[in-house]
Amino acid sequence: MDTGYFVKAFAASPKAVVPGYIVGGIAYFAIPWGLGTLMSSVALGLENNPVFPTYPRVSLPLSSWTAFQIYAPHDSE
Repeated sequence: MDTGYFVKAFAASPKAVVPGYIVGGIAYFAIPWGLGTLMSSVALGLENNPVFPTYPRVSLPLSSWTAFQIYAPHDSE
């Protein structure tokens, strides 16, 4: 990158920059939350399928759940 880019970045007016920071801040939380919810829902739906990595063992019984403890098991396999 050249120095002209940094000069433009520092010279930008707040009116032009603030919307980008707002969208970035919302996306910072919304994207991981949405992906985590999707992965958890898919994992819970596929737990009884023979293709699931822990079949036939249930990863976490529903009786041991605490509030908001939805997870994504084996997402790195």
